[in-house]
Amino acid sequence: MELISADLYASIVLAVLISTIIPPFCLRATISHYNKVAEKMVEEAEDLERQRANTIDNALTLTSEEQEKRLRVSQLLGLHSAYLHLSMYL
Repeated sequence: MELISADLYASIVLAVLISTIIPPFCLRATISHYNKVAEKMVEEAEDLERQRANTIDNALTLTSEEQEKRLRVSQLLGLHSAYLHLSMYL
């Protein structure tokens, strides 16, 4: 008397193998994608910093919208650096 049939056993083994092999690759792809997104954010922040430095050097004033945008990017840059430190250990 068998508890499960050979077909059911093969199905269970296949499901376990698939569930242990595929997720690491998906995780790597997800981390890679968000690293690229974060790199783009850093590049934008660098561009804004260069513009800010030029603005200060040229003694030009920024509109309130430009100031808010630059503040948001600088805050995201702080979050990005924390994310990079974490992703180095993955």
